Amino acid sequence: MTHQSSAWETKTGTRHGISQDAPRPGTKIRRVYDALFASPGKWVIFSSRMDGAMTATLDRLRDSYGLDVRYRRLPNGSNAVELMLAGELADNVYVDYVVNPSLAGGR
Repeated sequence: MTHQSSAWETKTGTRHGISQDAPRPGTKIRRVYDALFASPGKWVIFSSRMDGAMTATLDRLRDSYGLDVRYRRLPNGSNAVELMLAGELADNVYVDYVVNPSLAGGR
């Protein structure tokens, strides 16, 4: 997957040191990234509640990595959320993982 520029990067022409194709190993964003690509197009349960840190992680995945991540709260009142990798923008082409999860390839 190629790195997608965020709105700020597109507007200003700067990348703010972001140069990797995937988030750095050992980070929270990488754990979420890996879990989503393990089951593209399917809901994945995360025990983390939808707080500011999780919102920032999802925004970063959307803006900087071109991922279409959907979320919903679990109906049982727990703090856990379900996330789904619905697709990604790769080389200006939208790849829909809900319709065809096999398109995620060897991630």
